[in-house]
Amino acid sequence: RHPVERAVSLYHYLKKATWEPTFSEKIKNINTIEDYAISIFAEDNWMVRFLTNKMSEMVTRDDLLVAKEILRRKCLVGIMNDVEGSVKRFNQYFGWNTMNTADESQKQQQQQVEDYQACMKKYITKGSNKNKHELVEEGGIGWRILRANNLLDLELYEYVLQLYEEQGQLFSS
Repeated sequence: RHPVERAVSLYHYLKKATWEPTFSEKIKNINTIEDYAISIFAEDNWMVRFLTNKMSEMVTRDDLLVAKEILRRKCLVGIMNDVEGSVKRFNQYFGWNTMNTADESQKQQQQQVEDYQACMKKYITKGSNKNKHELVEEGGIGWRILRANNLLDLELYEYVLQLYEEQGQLFSS
């Protein structure tokens, strides 16, 4: 997911996610994305931090290179802009779309396939944890601040888009 879109979504989620261990009453007092972007609650380069296990240290371009290498060597990536294609890849790679039907009747097998397809369609179209909120105008002040906070993640995101295309060739029929 685009790092700025993710940050905006996180802001709206944290304002109402009282069940989250990271929830703070203080975030309820932040009323604009601009104020959130300059607050202690806004993350910076979360994905690079997560991949390099540097959650509180400063991250650098060297960490970005490590994060790219981890993704290239260790991960099958999916993207939010192609949820259906991503899920199909995961299913194919992990063998999740194959049914164990050796001891089942044809009717049971057909029902399993239909249930599986209905579940996947529901997940792909409705999601499992959607947080509907207003979008932030690209290029607006809040967007620009969040972008500046996440420059390494933005570069990593561009790399993921490229990697997604490259990995897609492994799944061509």
